Amino acid sequence: MAHRFTQLLALILSLHISSTFTQSLPTHLSTLSQDSDEFFSATAELFERWTEKHGKAYESAKEKERRFENFRRNLKYVAARKSRMDGSSGHAVGLNKFADLSNEEFKQTYLMAKNKTDRSLVSNGNVSDSKTKEKVVTCDAPAWLDWRKRGVVTPVKNQGACGSCWAFSATGAMEGINAIVTGDLISLSEQELLDCDEFDNGCGGGNMDTAFGWVVLNGGIDSEARYPYKGFDERCNIYKMETKVVTIDGYKDVFPLDSALRCAVANQPVSVGIDGSALDFQLYTSGIYDGDCSSNPMT
Repeated sequence: MAHRFTQLLALILSLHISSTFTQSLPTHLSTLSQDSDEFFSATAELFERWTEKHGKAYESAKEKERRFENFRRNLKYVAARKSRMDGSSGHAVGLNKFADLSNEEFKQTYLMAKNKTDRSLVSNGNVSDSKTKEKVVTCDAPAWLDWRKRGVVTPVKNQGACGSCWAFSATGAMEGINAIVTGDLISLSEQELLDCDEFDNGCGGGNMDTAFGWVVLNGGIDSEARYPYKGFDERCNIYKMETKVVTIDGYKDVFPLDSALRCAVANQPVSVGIDGSALDFQLYTSGIYDGDCSSNPMT
């Protein structure tokens, strides 16, 4: 077993440290004794290579030890998860840049708190409430559609350690519909929403509906280029807020049915929120995420 493990480790550590690093763990790693000295030593070496790849630096030996323990637990989870995969899952997990965080720390650092935004604050005549619509939604939606290939989706953005997912979700939908209508794909300012949208709570969390409502009331939103993202709350720049490169007339909530969502996505990129509290989400590396949702209400 020790010889087999040494060969296995050599294979892992000889792989080029690149974007494929997170996929380099063999599915049968979980069959090895995870409490053995060999496993601990191998994990320590893997951790050193992982910290080098991600440019990690720790303030003290104690912190590095704590991060290593998190990494080791997450490695065990990834190995066990890969050994159970039967091809039915739409996504993969691996040792991504969050692998040295506990799941609780990940949630506290990167996910917004339970949303307490009052959406009625921005309700107006432009807002169409889908709850008044029929519960049976049908349309001639295509079997397959990728809006990225239509050139109406901006590159992936990084929200950093700020609970601003609501702002990124909102700008993504507005960028998409604007590109469809005008032919111009313009990256919009999440920072303006963090700083100037008084209906939401900046890095403390928010709601896409109120973000849309604020843009309607403000008469538009500035570009990412003019009002760039910083990842923390600042005082609203009223001079930049006066510049509106994109405007919207209103928004519609999609009725909570798969058929309704399918029809909405057939028309434009849609703003959605998902439960990101699962360890699978923290360690996600590729594919279409189809992890389990928490039984606790998120809003």
